Amino acid sequence: MNSKIEINKPIIILVEGKDDEQFLSSFINELFPNSISDCNIINLQGKTNFKSQISALSKTPGFRENVKVLLIFLDADDSLTNTFRSITNTLKELNLPDPVKPGELISDKQIKVGVYIFPNSKDNGTLEDLLIEMIKETDNKSLECIYRYIDCIKKVQNISKLKHESKSILYSYFAIKQEPSDDPCTSIKRKALEFNCKSIEKLRKFFEEAIKK
Repeated sequence: MNSKIEINKPIIILVEGKDDEQFLSSFINELFPNSISDCNIINLQGKTNFKSQISALSKTPGFRENVKVLLIFLDADDSLTNTFRSITNTLKELNLPDPVKPGELISDKQIKVGVYIFPNSKDNGTLEDLLIEMIKETDNKSLECIYRYIDCIKKVQNISKLKHESKSILYSYFAIKQEPSDDPCTSIKRKALEFNCKSIEKLRKFFEEAIKK
């Protein structure tokens, strides 16, 4: 994140990386097109940078005056509980409202703050797990082929699970599209995902509540 960023939009969205940035940009464009111009999506360039980056952001001129909504999106990875606790502890240190649970919002007289932990603010995992759930709804037959391919690889390598299995599944799926790519960010740009699905209903409601005035 650029420490000299100009704060001139009412909604700040902090994300873990470029795939999250592209996914949420596409999500908002598809489902909330009238709100995209109010949003500033900031790539933290890694989960470990969250504390230092939000601390710098909160001290940036214009933050307290101009920002009406602050949304934080990080992966749960192996522990949703630890990820959420780390975020809320930092928010408390900065005297910002800290939500009680993932997927909920809280506000004071100045700002509304929400924390959404991928994949669904309920389970451990990552953005990739959410994207796989979306694909299951729209192209499950192709996904089943990918699962068989992954199972075959695991048998050949004599392992029970790949190190980053969700990434392997997702990257394999995007590689077989009409416009193949080994990069989820590029594939999302090329509209390889359908946003009209139940898997993101919780996320949709979260964002809808966040932008409600």
